[in-house]
Amino acid sequence: MAGTSIALSQVLALPDVLMTDRFRLDFSSLPTTSQTSGNPLTNGTDLAIRCQQCVIPGRQIEPVEVSLNGHTTYYRGRGRFPGVMGVTYVEFRDMATTSLLRGWQELVVGTDSGDGLSKNFTGSVAGTLNGGGGYARNARLTVHNENGDEAASFIVVNCWPNDIMDVNLDGMAAQAMLVTAQFQYDYIVPATGMWNVQNIGTLNQIIGAIGRIN
Repeated sequence: MAGTSIALSQVLALPDVLMTDRFRLDFSSLPTTSQTSGNPLTNGTDLAIRCQQCVIPGRQIEPVEVSLNGHTTYYRGRGRFPGVMGVTYVEFRDMATTSLLRGWQELVVGTDSGDGLSKNFTGSVAGTLNGGGGYARNARLTVHNENGDEAASFIVVNCWPNDIMDVNLDGMAAQAMLVTAQFQYDYIVPATGMWNVQNIGTLNQIIGAIGRIN
């Protein structure tokens, strides 16, 4: 009944929570250049294993403000994606991650010549990882549940590394080297089907339960 409090039995009936540490990020293919020739990561699998952190890109709908007769209301404007996805990789003694990402950037814009490949848009991509011969590649971001099954999967369209961050070296402490890159992309779509809006009732239950617990 609407307006009643959420019971403990309803909270306990919810499925297991989804953990943030069970994911993998795969690229459709990785560019091959003189810098990446022979790189063990060009098959993509090892690069996915080395991925420590990434994000599920969000989406923003811009508000359009309208003021009339002393009153203000808002309408929907453009739907936009942030366009940037941050990814952190663990580097190993072969320096293959750094070599691959920098070689990929050389395809975008060469350091010496200033030339590069065309972007080569991939077109319709839902459920696919097809990538063209240009510098942009599609990525598939998959989140797994506690059983290792796919809980959600997204296609991030037309990715390319626009920024490889500085790597800090520190002679006062020993720690694993991390390589952080920002990938530019165009948009994100579900790998299969459309966005699921059928579970809004469950979502409202979770929000209500959290409010009650707090």
